[in-house]
Parts: sequence; structure tokens; C-alpha cells
Amino acid sequence: MSTLVHQFLEEGATQTPRAVALIERSSQATYEEVGRLANRFGHLFLECGVGRGDRVVIALDNGREMVAAYMGALKIGAVAVPLAGGPRSDRLATAISDCSPHAAVVDQATALSVTDGSALLLVPHVFVSQAPERRVPLAAHARLFRGS
Repeated sequence: MSTLVHQFLEEGATQTPRAVALIERSSQATYEEVGRLANRFGHLFLECGVGRGDRVVIALDNGREMVAAYMGALKIGAVAVPLAGGPRSDRLATAISDCSPHAAVVDQATALSVTDGSALLLVPHVFVSQAPERRVPLAAHARLFRGS
């Protein structure tokens, strides 16, 4: 039987929770940490009505939060639409136009660089992710994601 990618993470969190799941610059994250963060994303998506088959655009640099947002979307049966090469406002606007996502996860710089947020305003739920030490909402339409 084939294992789906989000099931691989869950198995790692269950069997070897303290094992390193990913390395990001000079820090590491265990399967347990990534799994916990993926669950937070999944719950946030569900709270906003994201369901099976709904699209979630993920416009984050490669790293812990990008992996967790991707896994969180998969865990609830949503379709993760990651933007290759990290966040860029031109790709974000195109992705939003092309796939009409139910939610998007972006970093602060990307949210600010999209022409007055107009592309993001087309998305029912926007989560703004930035460095864990400081998180501020960017606009009334932005919903804050508190990572860890």
C-alpha cells in the first residue's frame, strides 16, 4: 500500500517524534514539531471552512512553516498549491487568478507587495506568517497565523 506524503510525516511523529524531520538554515525541526505545526494549520483551515478539494495557496520560502502549511492542507483533504521558489507577488497574483483558492498563506513582505493587497482580497481567508518573535495583522482582511 502506498503512503501519502502527509501520512509519512504522521508516521514519523508517532514512531520517532524526536528525530530530525527537516533542517532550516541553522535550526532543525523534529517530526513532532512539524506535525504539531501542521495540525495548527489544518485546524485554522478547517475553522475557515476549507474542506476536501478546496485549494490553499502557500506562498512561503522553503522552511518549517511552508512544510507545515502544505502538510496541514493535505491532512484535511485540501489541495496545496505551493509557489515554487518561495513568495513573489507576481506569481501569487497569477496563482490566485488561476486557481481561485479558498485560503492563502503568505509572508508579510509578499502580502505588502501585492498591489494594495487587491489579489489577496479575492481570497476568502489569508494567513500572514512571519518571524515567530513578532506578528502583526496587515489589514482587516488578513487573519494572523501564530506559528509557535
